[in-house]
Amino acid sequence: MRISPFMIYDQITRSFQKNLSDMFTYQQQLSTGQRINQPSDDVLGLMQSMGYKLSMSANSRYQSNINAANNLLNISSSAMSSAQNDLMRLKELAITAASADQTAESRASSGMEANQLRDDLLDLANTRSSQGEYIFSGLKTDTQAFDETTFNYQGDTGVNKLATSSSSSVQVNDPGSTAFAHATNSTTSTQMPDGTYVYYSSGGGTTTNVEIRASDNVTVLDSFSFSNFIQLADVLGSAMANDNVRRISALMKPLDDALGQATNMMSAIGARQNQLDNQQSQISSSNLQLQQLESSVMDTDITQSTSDLSKTETALQALRQSTSQVLSESLLDFLK
Repeated sequence: MRISPFMIYDQITRSFQKNLSDMFTYQQQLSTGQRINQPSDDVLGLMQSMGYKLSMSANSRYQSNINAANNLLNISSSAMSSAQNDLMRLKELAITAASADQTAESRASSGMEANQLRDDLLDLANTRSSQGEYIFSGLKTDTQAFDETTFNYQGDTGVNKLATSSSSSVQVNDPGSTAFAHATNSTTSTQMPDGTYVYYSSGGGTTTNVEIRASDNVTVLDSFSFSNFIQLADVLGSAMANDNVRRISALMKPLDDALGQATNMMSAIGARQNQLDNQQSQISSSNLQLQQLESSVMDTDITQSTSDLSKTETALQALRQSTSQVLSESLLDFLK
């Protein structure tokens, strides 16, 4: 087969175009630091990179949820810690006020402090987030959790959960009906040192009914109820103000129950915070791995690209020289 001049020129042109294209690609890789600068460079690699970016984007959303959850749980934890301290102080006041060596005046003074602690518990139960939402109102975050006059709970029992991964979520709020109340599930009784009996029973929901009976265990001497820590503190303050030692003594067990509930809430919140810490560590580890994978696909291998560019420039120079010789010989053949 005879090789025509056209075929030679065509092959030379193709070789020039290929070498120039390769040289441009390597120069672009070195200048941008990216191995893939357009889809045609590596379609499969580009798809892998997009997958890694999508995964990191999802991790970013989960990280945002974790930050928001941590913020809410930190506020809840702080509020419950302060509530726990208030309940401990109320228990101390009750123990002192129930002592026989106390006077009506000293009990009245303790009652004033108990009322201050009641108001502090109310403020804590109506704590708001940085966005102004009531964090203990369940899902009714625009409604004050507890009424400032009756101390009744006004929220609902809904809980809010935020996704922290594709397969897990964390509860970020606790309704006030759980956080600031101890539900009495059965009727219990105890006999006091003076021979009277105290019965504790459920009044429905978180309401606790208290009934004080005479030593015959039949005659009812006193009865009252409360539904949350705030109302409990209010009943205690009133009992102290009225020098009602029998009622003060009857409130010892509910105060212990309230302290236990506050402790349980602190533990539950702490467990969720630990869950968030673990999830955050997993996200950080996942992001690092994804970044490394994307880098392996997208980043330029400087040494390799420099070497390839050098080889291409050498090949291009050789092609120029050989082309010059071929063209000159072809021209002489034509002149002949």
